[in-house]
Amino acid sequence: MKGNFLKVMPLSFCILFAACAGKIEKSWTVTDFSKPHQFKVTASKNKNVVNANVYLSGEFSGNIYLSKIKNDSTLKFTQETLPERITTDFYGGDFDFYLAPSDAKGKLNIRIEVNQYY
Repeated sequence: MKGNFLKVMPLSFCILFAACAGKIEKSWTVTDFSKPHQFKVTASKNKNVVNANVYLSGEFSGNIYLSKIKNDSTLKFTQETLPERITTDFYGGDFDFYLAPSDAKGKLNIRIEVNQYY
């Protein structure tokens, strides 16, 4: 019996953990880079989160400026340097991500994903 319990326990833990988890996901497409954009995701109350993943894709020319702070140009990217994902600390409440105005042309897809746990 003891040996069977140890085999079943990890599977039971995984099922319980998955049942207590959830995901918030929002997506946007930007084609007008001449004005600022704000992207917001709000975590559910009474759930734990540890980070937010920002997924980026698209085709554009010029520079884009992304940041967690409004009107900041901390992260400067071109089409060639655009990362597929940016992971950042986030512990609940509102998660804001900003795109500052630029001379870029084209299309940028942004998807923010936050995993939540009880």
